[in-house]
Formats: sequence, structure tokens, C-alpha cells
Amino acid sequence: MFKKEYLSFLCCPNCRGEFSLETKKLICKKCRSVFPIVNDIPILISSSTSQDVVLSQKKWDDEYGKS
Repeated sequence: MFKKEYLSFLCCPNCRGEFSLETKKLICKKCRSVFPIVNDIPILISSSTSQDVVLSQKKWDDEYGKS
């Protein structure tokens, strides 16, 4: 189980704000971004990183074609 004490070690990857702990998710107190907790591990991927992954996948597909 993710413990509330761990929050002091974490910050929001989008704005560096503090988190509040909800059921199976962390919510940034500053920008209100929501991050899931999966198997007791917070998934702190920023929105810009998610967009980078989508763009990288598109470029890969364009270059090498989908199989």
C-alpha cells in the first residue's frame, strides 16, 4: 500500500507542486494534475511526456511503417 508519508519525497512533474493522496491516485494541489497509483507505485508521467510518446510513436510508424 502506498503510504501517505511517501508524499514528502514526491512532487508534481508538471509544476513541482505537492500531492494529496486519494484512492489509487495522487492529485497535485497546485495544478490539479492526476496521476494513478498502480500496484502501489505512483505513475508520475507528465502530460508533456505523454505527448512526446505519442509523437515518437507516430514518427516511428511514419518512418518504418506499421507491421
